[in-house]
Amino acid sequence: MLRITFLQQWLSLSASQVEDSLYDKAAIRNVVGIDLGNEAAPDETTISKFRHLIETKGLSKMMLTAFNDHLKSKGIKIGTGTIMDTTWISAPSSTKNEKGEPAAIRRKI
Repeated sequence: MLRITFLQQWLSLSASQVEDSLYDKAAIRNVVGIDLGNEAAPDETTISKFRHLIETKGLSKMMLTAFNDHLKSKGIKIGTGTIMDTTWISAPSSTKNEKGEPAAIRRKI
């Protein structure tokens, strides 16, 4: 349950999204250590109750900080960001003159 809570935080998932991910993604199950052939994944209600228990005891921030520090000491960084796909294309050089006017205006003069 603790691993599920960490994944939920790191991936910004709701309890229902975590439950769906446990059934849908083998990588998530491997991190959590659940084998669906031997056991069912915890349901959304169980996940929510566990997280609320940790929060009401004031442990969530302390545990997440300690675990992130441990990962950092091992050279592992958990973070957020954006993945972008770019395509480079050939383009002509600027068609503006020294004054910054477009070439079409320059031709009319």
